[in-house]
Amino acid sequence: MVKVEEMEVILNEGGIKFFIIFIVWYFLTTTHQDSRGTGGYHLAAFCTSFRRFSYAELDKATNGFKKEIGRGAGGIVYKGKLSDDRIAAVKRLVDANHGEAEFLAEFNTIGKLNHMNLIDLWGYCAEGKHKILVYEYMEHGSLAENLSSKTLDWKKRFQIAVGTARGLVYTHEECLEWILHCDIKPQNIVIDSNY
Repeated sequence: MVKVEEMEVILNEGGIKFFIIFIVWYFLTTTHQDSRGTGGYHLAAFCTSFRRFSYAELDKATNGFKKEIGRGAGGIVYKGKLSDDRIAAVKRLVDANHGEAEFLAEFNTIGKLNHMNLIDLWGYCAEGKHKILVYEYMEHGSLAENLSSKTLDWKKRFQIAVGTARGLVYTHEECLEWILHCDIKPQNIVIDSNY
């Protein structure tokens, strides 16, 4: 027969184990339900480095999405001035209803990257059908726009090539989750004020 004191020890140890298992189970189930219920956008709310913009803010910043600075299969990029006076590249998905997976993939992928030769993601907008990403603005535009200009001497061209290579090496080999870009072309290489 088990003594009362031994029974209390067994119950205390079992109670602690049960409590820990319950807490872990509760955390896992509520996190899983939350991510399904909000389409995954809640993840960005916990990340302090990204700002959630309202559609009205970005509409105002881009003056009604008027100044187009780039276009791709996934969306159109507009130049905008944010409320803190920073100039931004605002990428609006072309078909937000069918582009939700692309939006989440781009947000999650680029949001994890931090390298001096890769563009910075500043924030996002996920209001209803509006799926928008806000990036730092590159003053000199794309490499394609600059290839025929006389401002790109061989030293600057070499700097751009090395910077592009460093960014690719980081995404292909050095970051925690390897990323293969698969669409490297002069239109997708953007140049900052330092070339």
